[in-house]
Amino acid sequence: MSNEIQSNLDSIAKTAEITQDRVKDHLRAAGSEVRAGARAAKDEVRELGNAARDKASESIDAMKDEWHHALDRGQQYALRGESMVRRNPWAALGIAAGVGFVLAKLLSHR
Repeated sequence: MSNEIQSNLDSIAKTAEITQDRVKDHLRAAGSEVRAGARAAKDEVRELGNAARDKASESIDAMKDEWHHALDRGQQYALRGESMVRRNPWAALGIAAGVGFVLAKLLSHR
């Protein structure tokens, strides 16, 4: 019976060793999958960051273009106004006096 018990113990020890090796293999595989997933997530975050930076840069460029366009229009209106004042100084003076009178009346009632 002693040989039989020893044989059973040897069999259990061998089974435990095989199980341990399998668990180690599964853990290694799981670790590899986790590392691959982490790399993929890092790459995706990097791509999203790059896309966000590119979109922000495009928006800034569009805003700059719009700002320059608005400045150009403002300068054109200022030149037109200056030209009108030079051609019709008395009319410009009359308009300025009228606007001043209206503003004075509006502000004096407060």
